[in-house]
Amino acid sequence: MVSKIELDMAKEEAELKKQHDLQQVVDWALEKKLALEDGRKNYDEICQQITDYFCPNRDNFVVKRSPGEDRTRRIYNPIGIQCVEQASADLYGLLTDPSGYWFEFNFENQDSMSDNMKYWLRKQSELIYEKLYAPAARAAQALARSYHDDLAYGTDIIYIGWNNDRACPLLQNLRLSECYIDEDDTGLVDTLIRCYELSVKSIKQLYPKAELSFEMLEDIRKNKTEKKYKIIHAVFPSSEHTTKISKMPYTSLIFTEKDKVVLETSGYDEFPFAVCRWETAPGEVYGRSKAMTAKADVLTLQLMTKEMLESAQLANRPMMAIKHSEERLQIPRITPGGYMEYEDEPPIAFNAGNNYKAADDVIQRIEERVKHEFSLYRINDLQGTHRTREEILQRISEGTRLLGPVAGRQMTEKLDVILLRVFNLCARNGVLEPPPEDVPFFDLKVVYNSPIAKMMKYERATRYEQAFASMNVFLQLDPSGIDNISTDIIMREISSIYGVPELLRSEEEVKTIRDQRAQAQAQAQNVNDAMTGLQMQGMANQVLGEQP
Repeated sequence: MVSKIELDMAKEEAELKKQHDLQQVVDWALEKKLALEDGRKNYDEICQQITDYFCPNRDNFVVKRSPGEDRTRRIYNPIGIQCVEQASADLYGLLTDPSGYWFEFNFENQDSMSDNMKYWLRKQSELIYEKLYAPAARAAQALARSYHDDLAYGTDIIYIGWNNDRACPLLQNLRLSECYIDEDDTGLVDTLIRCYELSVKSIKQLYPKAELSFEMLEDIRKNKTEKKYKIIHAVFPSSEHTTKISKMPYTSLIFTEKDKVVLETSGYDEFPFAVCRWETAPGEVYGRSKAMTAKADVLTLQLMTKEMLESAQLANRPMMAIKHSEERLQIPRITPGGYMEYEDEPPIAFNAGNNYKAADDVIQRIEERVKHEFSLYRINDLQGTHRTREEILQRISEGTRLLGPVAGRQMTEKLDVILLRVFNLCARNGVLEPPPEDVPFFDLKVVYNSPIAKMMKYERATRYEQAFASMNVFLQLDPSGIDNISTDIIMREISSIYGVPELLRSEEEVKTIRDQRAQAQAQAQNVNDAMTGLQMQGMANQVLGEQP
C-alpha cells in the first residue's frame, strides 16, 4: 500500500518535471525569438524609412520616439502619406465595403444541400456579419488599418480572439515591430512570437493566477505599478517541440523575457493570427510593399522640395550685393512697405533662385510616378467623358485583371482566415443556431460579394450576354435550338452573380408551381375537349334531325 508521503513525493516529482519541461519550452521559444529577430535587421531598417516618410504616426522599428514628439519634421513633401492613405481607403472599399454584406458562407457541395440548409447558412452569415461589425469587435478599424500596413510595410497582422464580456469576436492589429513570424513547408505562417511591454499593474490584472517574480512583488509593495516589463507571447504548432504543454493543435505561451516567469499556458484550435503579405521576395518571410518600391522617388522628392523652397525663398527675398567698404549694419532689412537710404548707388539684389520653376516641373513628374505606383483601379476614372458601353465593360475587365492578384492574396491570407475563425468561435460560444441537418463543417468556404468580387462576376455575366447575342442569330433561323439552353440554370447563375439569390423561389416551389400549372392546363384542355365534343355532338344531332 502506498503511503501518503510517497504520494506527496510522487506529486512533487511530477510537478518538478512539469516545471522543468515548461522551462525547456520557454528557453526554446526565447532562442527562436532571438534567431528570428537577428534575421530581420535589414528589414527593420527599411521599415523605419517607410515609417519616416509614408506613415510617421504608425510604428517604430529602429528609432524609438517619445510620446507627443513631432514625427513630421523631416517631411517636406507629403505625397507618400497621401498615396498610402488614398490607396488603403480604395482597398477597404473594394474588398470589405461595410455598406452591404460583402461575404457569406457556403459549402463546397452546395448543389446537394437542401433548401433548409441553404436558408440556415445564409441566416448564420447575416448573424456573423452583425457580430463582426459590433462596436466591441473593432473589425472595421482592424481591417482599415491592415490595408494601410499592407501598402506601407508589405505585412499586416491581425489577432482574432473572442470578447467574453460582449459575446462577440475581437479583432486587434498587432505592431509589426513587435512580431516575428515563421512559415511552414507550404509557405503559410504558422509561428508568431510577439515581444511587447506591460506594466506591473496590467500584468497583475491580466494574469491574476500567475506566480510573479520577486522583483514584481517588490514593485507592487512599493507602489511602483507603472514599471514596465518585456513580455513574450509565443504561438506555434504543438508538434514543433517534443515537450507537449498543450493538447490543442497550437500552443500559446506567455512569459517575461527577463526572469522567464510563465504567466499563462494555453492553446488554440486554429492559428489565431491572420498574417497577410503584399508580395514576398524569394527566400523572405516578410512582405514587400508598394511604399518600398516608391521609396527612392519619395526620398528624392523630399530633397528636391526642400531645395525648391530654398530657391523660391532666394527668388522672393534675394541676397543683397553691397560694397566692401559699406558696413553691413547700415544696410536695412528688406520688408514689405519698407524703404532704404543711399547716396551713390543702391545695393544690388543677387538673383540666385530664379530657376525654381524648373525644379517644380521635375517634382510634378516624380509625384505622378509615385501616384501611378499606388494607383488602384477605380471606376470613377471614367467620369468626365462620354464613353460607349463596350468601352466601359472593357475598362472593367482590365481593372479586374489588374486587381485580381491583389484581391486573391488578400482573400486567401487574411479574409478567409478571419472569417473562418470567426465562424468557429461563434459556433463554440453558442452564438450560431443549431443546423437543421447533421452536416460536417470541414468543407465550409467563404463566398465574397464585395465590389471587386462583383466586378469579377460581372465579367462572367458579360460573357453570358455576348454568348446569347451570338446565339440569337442562329435561333432566328431555327427556333428549336432554344432546347439546348437550360433557362433555370441561367436564371440561378445570374441571380448568384448579382448577389440576389433570395429573389428566386426554391426548386421545390418552382416544381410545385409548374405541376399546378400543368394540372390546370390539363383540366382546361379536358374542359375544352369536352366542349368541343358537345359541340360536335350537337352538330351531328342537328344534321340527323334535318334528314327526311
